[in-house]
Amino acid sequence: MKRYKWAGIFLLTLSTTGCSSVITRAGEYDKYYVYPGVRSSADQLSNHGSTSSSSSVNPLLIIDLPFSFVLDTVLLPADAIIYSINAPE
Repeated sequence: MKRYKWAGIFLLTLSTTGCSSVITRAGEYDKYYVYPGVRSSADQLSNHGSTSSSSSVNPLLIIDLPFSFVLDTVLLPADAIIYSINAPE
């Protein structure tokens, strides 16, 4: 029973990390194929100075960046398959 508890905690933690990766794959996935979460976070960080949004977003993006990197690395084989199927000719 204890194993199931830890497995549930692990899956819950895994599902809540890498927010940029999850959001990018759910939305504008055709924009980036390799490391979409990291690229999306980097774009948001580089464009953040020109927008009038809250300054509290920067720390969240910086905290999310390593988790997005890990999740994008784990999903890299699936991204390669999807890209090979949907590659422009």
